[in-house]
This record gives sequence, structure tokens and C-alpha cells, in this order.
Amino acid sequence: MAKKLVFQNIPLNKTIPNLLEILDPISTVQWIFMTTDPQTHQFTGQAYVEVWSDTEAEIVIDKWNNQPWDENNIEVRLVGDNEKSPETEDNKELVLNAPPSYIYSVIRFQVNAPPKSVVFVDDFPKVEVDEMGNGVVRSLLPGKYNIKVGFGDYLLAEENISVSCEEEAPRMKVTMDSSVTQSMGAISSGLESSYSTIEMISAGGGPMTTTTRATPLIPLGTNTTMTKIGTKIAPIANSSSFTTLSLNKIVVDDKDVKVIGTKAKPSSSKTWIVLAVVVVVMVIAGGIIRSVMTAPKEVTGTDNKPVVEETPPPTPQGMVFVPKGTVIIGRNNTDDEYQKPVHEVVIQKSYFLDKTEVTNEDYYQYVQDTKKDPPKSWGGAKPTNEMLQMPVTSVTWSNALAYCQWRGTRKGLVTRLPNEHEWEHAARGEKNYVYPWGNDWLEGYSNAGNPKGKIMPVGSNPKDVSPYGLLDMSGNVREWTMDEFSLYSGSKGEAEPNTKAIRGGAFSDTKDFAANTSRNYAPPNHDDLDRTGFRCLCELPETNK
Repeated sequence: MAKKLVFQNIPLNKTIPNLLEILDPISTVQWIFMTTDPQTHQFTGQAYVEVWSDTEAEIVIDKWNNQPWDENNIEVRLVGDNEKSPETEDNKELVLNAPPSYIYSVIRFQVNAPPKSVVFVDDFPKVEVDEMGNGVVRSLLPGKYNIKVGFGDYLLAEENISVSCEEEAPRMKVTMDSSVTQSMGAISSGLESSYSTIEMISAGGGPMTTTTRATPLIPLGTNTTMTKIGTKIAPIANSSSFTTLSLNKIVVDDKDVKVIGTKAKPSSSKTWIVLAVVVVVMVIAGGIIRSVMTAPKEVTGTDNKPVVEETPPPTPQGMVFVPKGTVIIGRNNTDDEYQKPVHEVVIQKSYFLDKTEVTNEDYYQYVQDTKKDPPKSWGGAKPTNEMLQMPVTSVTWSNALAYCQWRGTRKGLVTRLPNEHEWEHAARGEKNYVYPWGNDWLEGYSNAGNPKGKIMPVGSNPKDVSPYGLLDMSGNVREWTMDEFSLYSGSKGEAEPNTKAIRGGAFSDTKDFAANTSRNYAPPNHDDLDRTGFRCLCELPETNK
């Protein structure tokens, strides 16, 4: 059961990254809220933290005295049964208005809506939907929220949601009927009579039909006002008057970005432009803060001394350099016991890894040279022209390893399959992403989640790219690794013996199985795995390891 802690007397110059730096190695942090003064928005020195379990809370309290902040007399204790903490209903406005550098949470809520629409949480503008129709609201604390989606001068959709750390939040999908201008670049005059459809989709991907409904598009006029601490966002339709929009105590007018309290000048432009500018500012600021919050820790080796940053040797063609270091493996915020628990692993040697999966064309050269049997997926002695750039599948584990060794021998290199740790580190990067591109599942980024889909040529989804530049780690086909499959220490799952570990997602896999931390297995002699391929690892020369 999750447990809440309160920290007091924290130095005022500390922010979320400082707390995570110390807490991450000893606990699984669910959320952090650093309290601020309601008037000045300055940090007060007090922070609330929720960790995964009673045991982790005890570890944090027990080990805190050995941490480097002791000189500041920081105190940590459990939150009392009758003590209010930030996620309570009374504090929602304070939390939603908190500066991003003082709030962190594993909870994400995804909205699929027309590009350039804006997502509001309890009438606070939080994110602008990108060009692919994705908007992700980050760092929500557990609780109930009202979600609105606005576009132009109109409210497109409204829904109430409930989120928690224990369950992945549902996804909200907003679609427009055919009478709406397809480009969405200009709103048609008859939009008032058009409709939008809201569909709530469960974390598992299935529709929650009880909340699916159609609603008329409502003009944001005098009677439809969204407010935030007394500051009006609406009436947006009245373009002749200026609107002061407060977001994390930033005011944006037609020319300047100013601290709250500075008088905003009248805007002669559409008021919605003001809103869009604010959201852009928020997205940029959020990205900067996210980068700071997830900045990599100092990499250490087994002797706890910093690892000297190395200059990588020349990279073999078609491969990507991946640095050594102490890396995070697994995740706890999942029902899949194979991925639990989170733990650290030291990768002693840097390496190169194929940028994409081995293609049918690559494997055909191997078959010709070694006279090995062709894989069943070809349906003959060689792949069709259409298949050449697709990843090879239906290859046994031993044949996948043999191919890697054959390729390396031809070039005077030591090549093999990557082990699980090497594969996961290459996919997650130094920021330990859940998916190659980040911590949130984004529709259309990888060739996954489509049971009726098919294998694509390698690299067909350029957004399915890891921080190190590897492609197709989330989708297309799964991949053999070097390791015997076994449970992580502390996992409650069950594993079959004499199997090899498989990583990555296939086109038909759900987003949970397309995560960087997802694990699967199969007997090594199976030659009929038509959705499993592989990529090769190249070891560095001895002087560069």
C-alpha cells in the first residue's frame, strides 16, 4: 500500500530533481509536491512524497540520516491519518497552479483531439494538442478532475475523470463530425450546430462505452466562462477586449510575457491567440523543466567513482554507440510481474547496437554464404522484393546468434545478440524512458497496438526512436536477446525454464507490451515466431571498453 511522507526544513534552493536524486535509488516515487506560498509562489521548505509501499517509506526514513542534506536538519516523517496532504480536494487549485519545478507525478492523462486544441484541467489550461492530435497532461496528483477541450472560440468536449497511481488513466478521444472544416485552420460559421464525440478509452485499449456520447459545440460566450483564480479566460469570443490569462503566474499579452501583477495591455488580435501563446509558453517551459527533472544522474561504476566520459570510436555502418554506466532496469507501476521490481545494474562496457532490426535482405546474404535453411516466413528459398527491407522473422535463437557472429567475423569484429540489460538501456536512454520517445504512450509513434496491422520496412516509424537513435524498439517485431529468461529478484511472477528472453513490441502488441521494460520469452528452438526478429550488438575493441 502506498505511503505518504512529509519532508520539512528543505533548503529553499532545492527542487524536484534534488529530491529525486536521493529518493530514486531507495524508493519508487509516485508523486512529489513541494508546497509554495499562495501569494508569492516561493517554496516553503516543505514537501510531500508518496512512495510505493510501507516498506519503502520505512527505508526512506531509516536512510535519510545518511544522506548529504543532513547538515540542513531536514526532518522526514509519515503523514498523519488526520493530516491533509496535497491531493485532497481542498488543495486542488493550489496544486494545479503550482510551478512545474515543484510538482512531479507518474500519472499522465492523454487526450486525442484536433491539433491546436487546448486541454483544460479544472479550467486551468495545461497543454496544447500537437500536430498528430496528441495532448498529454503531466504530473497530476491522484483525484477527480474536470477535463475540457477547447478549439478556437469553442468548447469541443467536457468530461470528468478519476486518476490514481495504482491504475493507468483512461484516454480521452475527441472527434469532430463531417460538417466541421477538415483543415481545422478556420472555424466554419455553422459550427454551432456541429457535434463532437467524446470517447473514453481504457488503459487496456478498449472503449468505455458508458461514457461515449455526442455533444454540441458550445460557443465560449458570457454564459460559458472558464476561470482561474479570478482571472477570466472567457469570454474568448469577444475579441475586442483583452484577456489576462494567468498560468503559473505568467501573464501574456499581445507583445510581452510578464510576471503576474504587471498590467496586461489591450490586445487588438484574437483573444484565442493569447491563449495559444500562453500554452506554447507552457509547453516550452514544461519541456525545459522536464529536461531538468529527468537529467541523468552522475554515472558511477562498481567502485562508486565517476565514470570518465569517453570518446566513442568510429561507429560501424548501420549501428549506434551506447555508453556504459549504472542504469535503471524494470518498472513498478505495472501489473506485469516480469517487469518488477525496479533495480540498478552496472553495464561495465560501452557497445554498438544495430540501429534497426536485421532485414530479410541482410539475412539472405547469410543464407547464401552458409547454405543455412531459409526462414519459414519467406515461403521459399528467398524473400520477395517487397520483403527485402522488412525485419527477418521466424528465425531460431541459435540462428539469430549465428548470423551476428558470422557478420562480425567477416568484418573482424566481435558481434552477438544484446543481453536484456544492454537492450533495455539502449531503448530507455539516460532518462530511463518507459517508451523510446518518452514516458507517455503516443498513438502513431510506433508500429504497435494494431491487431490487424502488419510488419513494415525497418525505420518506417521515425518517431519510434530511442534517445541514442535506435529505431523500432517499441514496435514492428519483437527481438531475441542473449539471456536465459529469469525473474528479477523480488518478482512474484512465474517463469518457464529453458527459454530465452525476448524484448520489444510487435505491430499487434498493446502499449503495455510495447514498453521498453516489457519482457517475454520463448524456447530457443522455435522457428515459427513470425513476429520476432533480432538486432546485433558489436563489442568495442578492448582499449575502448
